[in-house]
Amino acid sequence: MTQSDQQHLEFLKSDDPASMQAVYGDLHPFVCQIISKYVSDVDTVKELAQKVFIRLWEKRYEIDISYSLSAYVRRMAINEALYFHRRKKTFETESELLQIQDGDTNHPAHVTEASDLESAYKKALQLLPPKCKTVFVLSREEELSYKEIAHELSISVKTVENQMGKALKMLRVALQEWL
Repeated sequence: MTQSDQQHLEFLKSDDPASMQAVYGDLHPFVCQIISKYVSDVDTVKELAQKVFIRLWEKRYEIDISYSLSAYVRRMAINEALYFHRRKKTFETESELLQIQDGDTNHPAHVTEASDLESAYKKALQLLPPKCKTVFVLSREEELSYKEIAHELSISVKTVENQMGKALKMLRVALQEWL
């Protein structure tokens, strides 16, 4: 761990907001640079960077870093950007469904189609083996990372990857007419 990283960790654990300001001042440009690789809007980049530092402050006692604070913060920034895209995608999909259901009364076929797709998805999900279904739901609906799923279910990350691959393959086959 670099001397700078060690000093930043000491600042974080000192409970001194002024020390956090120093960490923020040193790492903020780095965090913004990482997030901007995934998000193009400058205001959104700043907002996401702010969230990274809030989480860093909140987790300062839980952080157990033996290698590099910079790498840890980099991963936090990437995760925040990816989570932003997941939330955005979910919101857009839900908005589209609401528009079809609420506003598009001239085309009842769209409502029926969306309802049929949702029904087919639920049936396909029920056909998954129990472990496979659990992993899929935790990943896609609960938005947990593979590492978090592995920890929660006391299985390896590789097992999570295998179960997700199996689930996606089975769902693709079951929902082929909709894809």
